[in-house]
Amino acid sequence: MNLFKSIKQRLLAGVFLACTVSYTLCGIFVICMAEKSVRADFNKLAQEYAAGVQAKISDRILATAKEDVAMLAGDKRTEALIRRLGGDFCDKMPGKMTEQELQHLLIFLKTHDKVLGVAIGTEEGGYLPYTYVPTAGRYDPRVRPWYTAAMANPGRPVVSDPYLQVGNRMVLSVSQTVGPVEKPLGVIVWGWSLDMLTQELNTKKFGRTGHVMLLNENDKIVVSPKHAEWLLKTPAELSIPGLSGLESAHGQIRQVTWDGTDKLVYINVDPTIGWKVLCLVDAAEVAAEVQRSLLPIWLVFVGFSIVAVFGLVAWVATDITRPLTELAACARKVAEGGFPDEILSGRGRDDEIGMLSRSFNHMVNELAAAAKEQERYRQTLEEKERQYRLLAENAADVIYLYRLKPKRRLEYVSPSVFVVTGYSPDAFYTDQKLLFSVVHQEDRARLKAQLANLSVSGTVFTSFRIICQDRSEIWVEQKCVPVVDDSGNILAVEGIIRDVTERKNMEYEISRLDRLNVVGQMAANIAHEIRNPMTVVRGYLQHISGKGDFTKYKDQFQMMTDELDRANQIITEYLSLSKHGFVDFKTGNLNQIIEAISPLLQAEAAGSAKHVKLELGTVPDLYMDEKQMRQLLLNLVRNGLEASPRGGTVTICTYADNGAVILSVRDQGQGIPPNLLEKLGTPFFTTKEYGTGLGLPVCYRIADSHQGTIQVRTGPTGSDFTVRFKVSAV
Repeated sequence: MNLFKSIKQRLLAGVFLACTVSYTLCGIFVICMAEKSVRADFNKLAQEYAAGVQAKISDRILATAKEDVAMLAGDKRTEALIRRLGGDFCDKMPGKMTEQELQHLLIFLKTHDKVLGVAIGTEEGGYLPYTYVPTAGRYDPRVRPWYTAAMANPGRPVVSDPYLQVGNRMVLSVSQTVGPVEKPLGVIVWGWSLDMLTQELNTKKFGRTGHVMLLNENDKIVVSPKHAEWLLKTPAELSIPGLSGLESAHGQIRQVTWDGTDKLVYINVDPTIGWKVLCLVDAAEVAAEVQRSLLPIWLVFVGFSIVAVFGLVAWVATDITRPLTELAACARKVAEGGFPDEILSGRGRDDEIGMLSRSFNHMVNELAAAAKEQERYRQTLEEKERQYRLLAENAADVIYLYRLKPKRRLEYVSPSVFVVTGYSPDAFYTDQKLLFSVVHQEDRARLKAQLANLSVSGTVFTSFRIICQDRSEIWVEQKCVPVVDDSGNILAVEGIIRDVTERKNMEYEISRLDRLNVVGQMAANIAHEIRNPMTVVRGYLQHISGKGDFTKYKDQFQMMTDELDRANQIITEYLSLSKHGFVDFKTGNLNQIIEAISPLLQAEAAGSAKHVKLELGTVPDLYMDEKQMRQLLLNLVRNGLEASPRGGTVTICTYADNGAVILSVRDQGQGIPPNLLEKLGTPFFTTKEYGTGLGLPVCYRIADSHQGTIQVRTGPTGSDFTVRFKVSAV
């Protein structure tokens, strides 16, 4: 969903987003710089203090202790004392020590108030303490750490790990071998008190939570103000992983966690003796210091941002969104069909807003002029369309437009298609296949081929058959022309379809009547020429058959006479096709003629075990030749009896229909095959074994002479010959 629908909203949102992003980035930068500054201050303070501690340990304690131990170890009196001590163990001031040696040591001890005492150990296992150095009975000094460390580094003062005396006093041992370096006689050791250093470090703090820890070269904790139980233990033993590998961490600040609190630790490592000074402070205190230093910066920045945002919003509203809002309102009015006045917000401006306003004003003026012209064209087009639609919708012919590209479809067909086919225009629009489905199957391929082979400038005339909705068949004639684009591509076909069924029937009827006329003229010309010899032959046959000598040939003579009579009957039927025959038209009733010859028809039907049924309705009188009408009726009934099966019925029906008299002869045969329907009424065409093919032609001739028409309907249950006579002919 678009939350910002207007440019003003999007601009304000963009300004807000830009300020927010810049504010956030600047805030992050300021925080980083402030935190860096605070850490730098902490680093500087811790470095200075750690350097002071290291200097005190190295210069004032260890360096002095080493010099004094080296001085005692190199004194000849110390070497002489070790030789006299041998393997003796003395826990008091021994009598073996000369007064001069004793005074020398006492003076030395008094000048060093941090020295708790001095002891000597020999290679023979002897031990001699100076001043009070408590021991737990006799012990072998050679196994003590201060002794082994000195023996491992002969001729040099060695600082061993501190240890706690009774009363938790931290004591540092500094020892050196006495005698030749190649073969030392023993070791002299100082016991140096770290009480003052511990007290000083315990009282040193950084802010509210900071303090200092001291570790020796083996990472053992020597001073720990917050945790006395940590003394002489390593960070690894206390599971403080952040304080491992301190030898290479000089000058680093690490973040570690113990007692559930994050702490920052500055690490200072003495490169000479390897002791480490750790300056620690809570990370929360550093963060609070960062926030405190950031507060005035935040206030200034927020104030500046508010002023900048409001100024930018005011500028956007005045210089951008207001002209754009006016422009959008004018554009909306144009879209709704109106033409607004000139846009004034861009007047006098040479920037993009001014150019856009002037262009929009020019466009509106052009659109207004074009709209007036378009309205005039629209009114003209509507009038012509109304006239064309009036012509198309009231024309008897079918007018259509069939689109070929981009997709084949029927785009328009006039309402008269319902009269011609029985299908409404909507039926053709809904089912695009219906257009070719109504075309007779035998004509469909030819019609599609003509559409596929259209030429750009050609007009196509064609005739084909259509199957209507009531399954009747009609003939139509089509004239169509292609619709082309500027490139000469055929886009559509428009045309007119006209129902020419009556014209086709008329042409067929004229052709059939022409054939009947030719046959009639032939019959009229040759009838007398044939009848005269036949009359002579028949007379002689009758004369000869009466003589006694030819009595035994009586049957043969009778057969020849019958055949001559049959030939004479055929000639008579030929003569009935001639127009020149005598016709006696009188006013009469068709039902009376049917009733008059009904006994004859019933007798003929009974002879073949068939029936004739009369269904005579009330019909008006006709102007007709009774003799020809009887001939018409006899021919139709005889054909029906011959087509009906044994026991079948031929029904003769008359009725009046819309100003016409209808005669219907209906049989119960098997129907007429479709391929023979078109040949009905053709002279000499017959399907009977002994037929002449002149019965139906005579019927058509009689119907034509009485201004009537014959229609044939056939099916599996029989055929129906319907003769329609116009009453106006009376």
